[in-house]
Order: sequence, then structure tokens, then C-alpha cells
Amino acid sequence: MTNNNSDMLKIESVPMPDDYRMKREYLPENIGEILKQMQVGQSFFLPTESEEHTVRKSAALRSRVVRLQNQHPELRFSIRREEKDTGEKGVRVYRVESSDAY
Repeated sequence: MTNNNSDMLKIESVPMPDDYRMKREYLPENIGEILKQMQVGQSFFLPTESEEHTVRKSAALRSRVVRLQNQHPELRFSIRREEKDTGEKGVRVYRVESSDAY
């Protein structure tokens, strides 16, 4: 495979924007215990305020689930963005069988 000019990276002097840090997203304090207690087929819903909040909440949940799965590899979860019939947006976390996780 050959490199052409469009594949080459160039170093630029572009200043960092003032809002370069992501807002920290907090999860409920008991999230770890809830995840451990869930049975296959159960789920829970965390409401969010906006699309940006949904993205941050999903990322925080995914990080928390990965840390839990490192300690308990038998636990598998699926995280999905959801909008309820009422228009409420949020994130739903499902406990799934290992083969259903991804």
C-alpha cells in the first residue's frame, strides 16, 4: 500500500479552544450495585436533558460497565439510547446473555 499526499498528517499550530475539557458526567452512587443485581432480561432507564447529555451519559455508563466486566467477566450489558413514547430521552441499560451483548 502506498501513501499519497491525502494520507499524510501535518502538524499545525492551532490553539486549544477554551472548552477543551468535557463536562464530567456523574452516575448514581449505587450504579455498581444495581448492575451486579440485575438479572438477564432486566433493564433500567436513565433520563437525559439533551442529545449532548445523552452522549455523555452513554459514555459514562459504558466506562462503568467495562470496569465492572473486568472484575466480573460473566456479566454482560447492552447500552442503548432511547426515546420513550412521552418524548423523554435517555439511556437504557439491559442485562443480556453473553452471546447477545454486541
